[in-house]
Amino acid sequence: MSDPLSVTANVVAVAGIAYSSSQALYELISTIQDAPQVFQDLNRYIAALGQILNALETNLGGRGARLSESQIVCLQQAKPALKGCDLACKDFKTKIDRLTVHSQNGRRSFRDGLKLHFQNKSIADFRTRLVGWKESLTLALDVVLLRSMSINTEASKALESRIIAAEVQITTDLKTVNTRLEKLLASEPESEEDMQLMTQKRRDEEQQKTALMQCLSLCQAAADGASKITGHSFRNNSVLGEARATYGDVGHVPAGSASHSYDNNSASNKARAVMGNMDSASFLEFMK
Repeated sequence: MSDPLSVTANVVAVAGIAYSSSQALYELISTIQDAPQVFQDLNRYIAALGQILNALETNLGGRGARLSESQIVCLQQAKPALKGCDLACKDFKTKIDRLTVHSQNGRRSFRDGLKLHFQNKSIADFRTRLVGWKESLTLALDVVLLRSMSINTEASKALESRIIAAEVQITTDLKTVNTRLEKLLASEPESEEDMQLMTQKRRDEEQQKTALMQCLSLCQAAADGASKITGHSFRNNSVLGEARATYGDVGHVPAGSASHSYDNNSASNKARAVMGNMDSASFLEFMK
């Protein structure tokens, strides 16, 4: 297991850097005179992300020694997302800097015609990243702050539902990106200009895919970390034929470990299922 204090300190540092980048982007957009509504809307997403980045920075300090192995793994998965967030905010800020000019009152405005370089798709893609980062990082923070004795069944189910919802949304966004990539790869450029344009588009789509994959990995780490603390929820499982299934932990389960919940599970015909934990010897006998 990695050193908890080192991992926590590292994540706090990266979260602080990402927060500074998001704030710089937010402040830049705020200074643009008569900014299009799409940028005003985007700034609300940036502000929401900034809140969770700040929460990560301020809430994790001093907690490293109290974290479980699964919580540390969750934090480690947060680091790539935080780095991606930092780089993307800096890159977006650079693009806006190039498209705006200072006015005498210290505010900024778009250069004539150049605002069209910011296509709606580019803004929508960046917004998708912002949402993915916010949701996955929020889940990671919630899991890291969890204590098995301080969460009730309703809160556990609510957290599980949020994780599932985030995974579904990110997976849907990933499918969209993969579809666009497939179309680009199947296209044949008709000129050198087309080739350069397609290369840039593929690069953009790959960056989008990488960001979403980082968010999805973080959600999965959050799900694993939460289940280690609150227990798994086994629901609507059917065991058929002569199959055998176990729903619980196998091996030594220390006293005070998280308990699991069961609802609407069944075994029919010659199938057999165990709802609960088993020691290794019992498991081997059961599976014969």
